[in-house]
Amino acid sequence: MKLLIKNGKIITSKRIFNSDILVDNDKITKIEKYIEPENADKVIDAKEKLIFPGGIDPHVHLHLPTPAGYSADDFYTGSIAALHGATTTLLDFVTPHKGQHLPEALKQRKQEAKESLIDYSFHVSPIEWRDSLEKEIKKCFKMGITSYKVYMAYKNTIGLEDEDILKVMNLVGKNGGIVTMHCELGDEIEKLRYAFSKENKLSPEYHCLSRPPEMEALAVKKAIKMAKKANCPLYIVHVSSEKSLKYINKAKEKGQVIFAETCPQYLLLDELKYKGTFNQVVPYIMSPPLRKTQDNKALWEAIKEGEIQTIGTDHCP
Repeated sequence: MKLLIKNGKIITSKRIFNSDILVDNDKITKIEKYIEPENADKVIDAKEKLIFPGGIDPHVHLHLPTPAGYSADDFYTGSIAALHGATTTLLDFVTPHKGQHLPEALKQRKQEAKESLIDYSFHVSPIEWRDSLEKEIKKCFKMGITSYKVYMAYKNTIGLEDEDILKVMNLVGKNGGIVTMHCELGDEIEKLRYAFSKENKLSPEYHCLSRPPEMEALAVKKAIKMAKKANCPLYIVHVSSEKSLKYINKAKEKGQVIFAETCPQYLLLDELKYKGTFNQVVPYIMSPPLRKTQDNKALWEAIKEGEIQTIGTDHCP
């Protein structure tokens, strides 16, 4: 079947222009200023409409097991939500349980994702070091996975010690992959959390105060240093602070391969959301937390200057 989209305004990463689009059996075969309607089985008039390529969300958590049960969206409902926002590809995560080998966890996750209505792929997350991990990662590469996520926080569950992160980076780097990193100093955050809890400071605003921007920025600095040592490309997820950007930009100026991601919440919301009643504040609990308006502005400027390459949602309702 040939579908013709006429009179639309096409938006690409490089330019905006008016054109017609001919689609033949789900593939774009022609983009021209004018295409004869007789060439099509169906014609859509896109006058005064904007035409974008389908969006890619590089950071989602669908059907995620938590202590409170699974997250609200599975791959079916989550993909419907994505389509409503014009997103046609998403990247989720393979997080094994303790003792589970990575290829086994990947197969399980692929089975769960079959209900998705859009394209998808995965980042695989090693959550513990063991002697077999090199073989496991190599097998995941053969299964099509080139991105591996590690966490500097959450060390009592899915986070790794620094020496193990470096081992993963060495393995991934020499196999031609990339490591994605959740950058927060987990040990230091736990100290702050413990100090606040001893003072009975347990309201939601202390989640923010226990994870200050310095904890992210210093973790970013450490991650960059490890990635350089391992000669491994680095993708830093949900960058939220201006301080983190400074470390990223400095390393990139020296030629290191680093990609930065931020999220809509860090562009549109700020720490004032943590002022209010319990019910008002709880919906804005996230890690890293919301920052100052100055950080919002710095992130927008970084997008404008090409210093931030991707925007992911970290979708996990």
